[in-house]
Amino acid sequence: MFLKKESSQNKRVAVVASKKIGNAVLRNKAKRRMREVMRLSKDYIKPGTSVVMIARKSVVTADFKLLNETFQKILEKFYKYEKNKQNS
Repeated sequence: MFLKKESSQNKRVAVVASKKIGNAVLRNKAKRRMREVMRLSKDYIKPGTSVVMIARKSVVTADFKLLNETFQKILEKFYKYEKNKQNS
């Protein structure tokens, strides 16, 4: 996953699944699951943040609750890092 703080106030989201995941059915399943995580977390994504999620094979079989929790933890770490970067 890539996160970047930008000057614009737009939230930008991209989901990518390569052929390494498997056939089209598995790639689409991975993208659907990641888009749903984004949808559920849209209130946690601050304006001016760009998010690029890259699917791995484990996304297809992982527990959805775990995916959601992991994404929110990564966002929290990113915003803490950005806040510390601005203060120093």
